[in-house]
Amino acid sequence: MKTASMSDPGARSVPFIPGSTVLHYEDLFDADNLLRGQNDASQKVLLPYLQETGRMFNEAIKKYDSSECSGCRVFPSLDLGFPNNVCRLAGGFATGMLLAWKCEVPVVPVDATVNVCTSSVFRLKEFDPGRLKRPEELNRSLEQIFRDAYEEKGYSFSFTSGNHFLMIGRNESSQTGDEYYLVLHSSANDLKKSYMGLYPAEGNWYADRLEKLNGKNGRYIRYLTGDDARYFITMAHHFEEYNEKIHRWLADKIDNGRSISGEGGQEWVKHHYYMPTDSSVAIGTFAEPPGTQVPLFSAPGKPVYIFETGKDNWQADLGGRKGKVCLVPHGWGQKIERIRSVGTDGENLLLGVGEGVKKIRIDSKARITCPEKQLRQFGDGEEFLRIGSRMVRGEIKLTLTPVFEYSGSRGR
Repeated sequence: MKTASMSDPGARSVPFIPGSTVLHYEDLFDADNLLRGQNDASQKVLLPYLQETGRMFNEAIKKYDSSECSGCRVFPSLDLGFPNNVCRLAGGFATGMLLAWKCEVPVVPVDATVNVCTSSVFRLKEFDPGRLKRPEELNRSLEQIFRDAYEEKGYSFSFTSGNHFLMIGRNESSQTGDEYYLVLHSSANDLKKSYMGLYPAEGNWYADRLEKLNGKNGRYIRYLTGDDARYFITMAHHFEEYNEKIHRWLADKIDNGRSISGEGGQEWVKHHYYMPTDSSVAIGTFAEPPGTQVPLFSAPGKPVYIFETGKDNWQADLGGRKGKVCLVPHGWGQKIERIRSVGTDGENLLLGVGEGVKKIRIDSKARITCPEKQLRQFGDGEEFLRIGSRMVRGEIKLTLTPVFEYSGSRGR
């Protein structure tokens, strides 16, 4: 049996439970155990980068709790890739990962950019397929609902931001052919960058209360402790309820109040950016118990899948309200072609791409934009999961083919 290595100083903090294909925690940092056979340069670069994040956060935690059981662990997910946000990556975090820790003093790392993002799927029972033949009219109808949401409820949706979207999909395996589902992917937009939001924006409520641990080669980690961390955590859980509420409200509006009520209703409402417990952050990944069904996205114009996690996966024991969880990707993730390195000099994010180095100023509004950054592509969800079968196993229960999309690039 393997013992904890120096690269895993938080071994006692968050138990790792082996599965049938991943037997040891250290195996999670072998890129070939993620997207097997893909020679994915992005994951090869990001995995050691995240190990250093874990080491640094573990060091920060020990300043407040020196017990043997304190510390943290990083758990990569199958779709580990590059975020759009510069602050997140420079602060030590990627998209497609779980960070979990144990500390007797409340603590939370802010550059994990905790902003609740939710994937929801609702069975539409009153939807008229004829509306799909009039997309401009459907667009106008949606935008009127969004205006009403803002004016009457104060709700703000983010379907035209980043990779967020609203989609109507058809279940191709339906015997009648008229089974439609509403798919929503958005965050609590009106709570994101406001003064009282959780996003690490300059000048917000906690900007002057941050603790910072400086590491080697410009690396750093920023975090809150004590009452500030406790308030942050409370608000993070509140935002989960808020986003669930506005997704259900919108589904009802689109389906005349029938999508989530009455006999035969089907819905999946799951978060992939949030705090599963008071001492964990999921960044672009589902962290759910084995057997849970979650929406798995793919690429624009391609299907959305309802995926059920198998029982023989490796797990992280988070305790608290979640217990033992599996990590399931919320999509295919973004890669940067020819990436050689990622780092920071403390003021700039440094990306070694090809023969050069891209330097991007660290700022809450800054984004990673370069032609080399692109969404991973696979033939379909089955191929993606087959390639990633060492990392996560399960079964696709439902395939939804897009017939309408409202997003920043489509349906406008």
